[in-house]
Order: sequence, then structure tokens, then C-alpha cells
Amino acid sequence: MHEKKLAVTEKYLTHLNRAKQERDYYNNNIKRAVEDGKCNPNTTGSQILFKSFEGSIHIAYDWVQNVQISYSPQQIGSIFFKSPRKVHLFGVCNTENFPHTEQTNYIIDKAEMPDDGKQGKGVNCTLSLVWHAILKYNRGEKKLVITCDNCVGQNKNNYSLFFYSWLIDCGLYEEIELNFMIPGHTKFICDSCFGLIKVLYRKSKSILILPSVI
Repeated sequence: MHEKKLAVTEKYLTHLNRAKQERDYYNNNIKRAVEDGKCNPNTTGSQILFKSFEGSIHIAYDWVQNVQISYSPQQIGSIFFKSPRKVHLFGVCNTENFPHTEQTNYIIDKAEMPDDGKQGKGVNCTLSLVWHAILKYNRGEKKLVITCDNCVGQNKNNYSLFFYSWLIDCGLYEEIELNFMIPGHTKFICDSCFGLIKVLYRKSKSILILPSVI
């Protein structure tokens, strides 16, 4: 029994050590992106040649729990008998201006998800939004560093590896580094941005306007 406790304790400490190493590496990626961003002469929104700057950019992305609309901060408790409409929220965060980070958030109605919503937050939808954000954030960096969670359906799959390999083949980057966070330790910068959105959401009134039926 004592040996079993020692084995469990050792396994737990090893897990914590791995989580700390991963978190330190994640923070170092942000610091490196901030330093490179200060030295980058290219500006966002201009005609930038890909791979024109010897530096890196670090982005992180994630889905958040569904948001329900319509919503009023004055409503009492849960709504029964009537179900609010659900919308998905996806964010891609550019950390080069940390702590003043920029996150692009995509709001997608449940009915607008691929395959009439049957696929949900799948890899096709995720990579399409990431691709849009990459084109927006690009400042000619030669290296792209990505941090995301371990979700197999969205991130950790062959489609994602093919997509980032395709970016290199197309000449957008020379190197792409894809980092998956350790399960149980996936809280990162996107969650802080989502937290600000939720604070504003709870204090605001959201109204769903449906198109008129002719």
C-alpha cells in the first residue's frame, strides 16, 4: 500500500513538473513574440511580403462555451419553456503586444455551422477561422508559433498538420511550431479575453432580431 502511494505521488509530481515546463515555454513564446514585434518594421494592413522579417509571431486560439441570446441582465434565473438561441464564440489572440493583446472574436450562429450545424466546432470551421486571422495578423514573420488545447476534433489531428504544412508549401512561413497544452492545464490568454467578453455580456442586454417571413 505504501509503495502504491509513493508511485501515485511520483506520477503526480511528474505531471506537475511537465505542466510547469509547458507553462514556462508558453510564456517564453509570448516574450519572444513581443520582442520580435518591437523590432518588426512592417505594419499590419499594408502590402507585406511573406517571410520578409527574421522573427516570429505567436497566436493562440480556442472556442468558448456557447452564448445564449436573447439575454437581459434583469432576467430572474433560468428561462423555462423557451430556449434562447445559441451562438458559438471563437477567438484568435495575437500576443505580440502583450499585455495589450489583440484578439479577433468570431460569432457564429448554431445554424451557420458546417453541415447545417451537425459538425459543430469541427476542424474545418476552426482552421477556416484561423486562416482568416493569420492573414489579418501577418507582418512578414518567417516563423509562426501556435498554442492551442488538446482537443482531437478541432486541433490535434491530421487535418491541422496538413493545413500548417500547406502554409509552408505556399511560402507564407519558413517554420511553424504547433504546441498543444497539457490536459488539465489549458487555461491561457484566450480565456482571459473571453472573461472580459462575459463580464460585458452579463451587464448588457442582447436582443435577437429575426428576419421577417414573407
